[in-house]
Amino acid sequence: MDEKGFIIGRSSRAKVVCRAGHRPPRVRQDGTREMLTVVECCCAVQYMLPSFVIFKGTAQYMGWHSETSDPDAMFACSPNGWTDDELGLEWLYHFDRCSKNRKGGSDTRLLIRAGHRSHLTLKFIQYSIDNSIQLLCFPAHATHLLQPLDVGLFAPLQKYYGKVADDYI
Repeated sequence: MDEKGFIIGRSSRAKVVCRAGHRPPRVRQDGTREMLTVVECCCAVQYMLPSFVIFKGTAQYMGWHSETSDPDAMFACSPNGWTDDELGLEWLYHFDRCSKNRKGGSDTRLLIRAGHRSHLTLKFIQYSIDNSIQLLCFPAHATHLLQPLDVGLFAPLQKYYGKVADDYI
């Protein structure tokens, strides 16, 4: 499993202008755009769990999501559009519901994930133990090299999202 933050409306054509010979600044956007986070999980037996999408806000109108192509996708919100301890645990419940008793699966599941703190809370770990979910954590600051979802799923998704944003703008 992995998560990716997206800047809503960010164009793939956006460029950073700086003096020659200097590194580009680390700030990638002006702070006026909102973020959303997508949490995805795939299984070795060629199965993708339904998406878990986190929007910025304090409440949401579920009618906004009625046209999604995946009726099992989950939508949540947080004050900044990022995952937190509560949403990390909510995602784990989602993972458990969607991966338990899958055809070709077993009672015990292995969850390979990044070391984000929202996936390392006591409640997260205890729920995993109680529900036969084995946890394996990638080393810190190495997920961009080791995490297959960063390369195989999120890189193309971000590229095509940027193209759609360009076309819309």
